[in-house]
Amino acid sequence: MVLGLLVMLGLSSSAFAGIVTTGSVISVATPPADNANGTLTSASLIYVWYEGKTTTASAVTLERDGATGNFNGLGGPTSTLAAGSTVDSFLVHFDTPSGTTTLSNAAQQSITFNNEILGVILSTVQLGATDTTFGASGTTYTSPNGRGMESSDLFTISADRRTLTIRSLRVGAAFVDDLRVIVNPEPGTFALFGLGVLALGGLITRRRKRRPRA
Repeated sequence: MVLGLLVMLGLSSSAFAGIVTTGSVISVATPPADNANGTLTSASLIYVWYEGKTTTASAVTLERDGATGNFNGLGGPTSTLAAGSTVDSFLVHFDTPSGTTTLSNAAQQSITFNNEILGVILSTVQLGATDTTFGASGTTYTSPNGRGMESSDLFTISADRRTLTIRSLRVGAAFVDDLRVIVNPEPGTFALFGLGVLALGGLITRRRKRRPRA
């Protein structure tokens, strides 16, 4: 019934898909039990998973705002997510199985979100400080030294603020690279259902008005 109402509104079930990835970026349907080094590894793949929808209890610092352009892992300019903000959170994760690996192939390492990127969290300290707030339910987060991104880690936010492209990641055998992406939230199912009910009500009203009088 909900899907039918969404179709009537010109919306589709793809509105709930969340992200589209290209090339060596793989979307993980079920977040891992642990994000620690050695848990989810690949010498050539970057993983991303949806952490969930969160309403912040207090203000959160985003170490890179949602401005467009090319950036590295040093962060800044920052922005502040106000207390009471409802957002969607995604975690980008790269962990090599052994040795030091540099992954550079910008044309095939992008994530496109349904809504605008508000900012990113990219340092070991701030990732650890926001795991409790944004972390996926059922995932244990660890914050070893070097979990965050460094100056050699490069990424781009597109002009429409919906696509994050990983241009380069370099990670040692004992560390991981994590990047938390904060995005404007998807409308909830019940909100869309409500819109569908309103649209259906309007359609019924118009049909009644068009009926010829006996």
